[in-house]
Amino acid sequence: MATNFKLVYVSFLRRFLPLKYGICRGFVVDRHGNTAGDDIITYGQELYPTLRFFDSDNQFAQKEQIPVEVVYAYIEAKIDA
Repeated sequence: MATNFKLVYVSFLRRFLPLKYGICRGFVVDRHGNTAGDDIITYGQELYPTLRFFDSDNQFAQKEQIPVEVVYAYIEAKIDA
């Protein structure tokens, strides 16, 4: 259920963010290959374009690895039960 919530949240944000900002679910990666997080990331899409199929209903289902140098924000999304 939490994954569905994150997909809806990312889709919602995508409608309002300018296109220069990418948004995805995934991990932040540093230059040594260390990863952190597993939630929603906004990043500089012009600096780091990713490959995604926009005609798919689950365009944000796949988790991506985004370099820390292009990350603008990391959003931890949780549902309280």
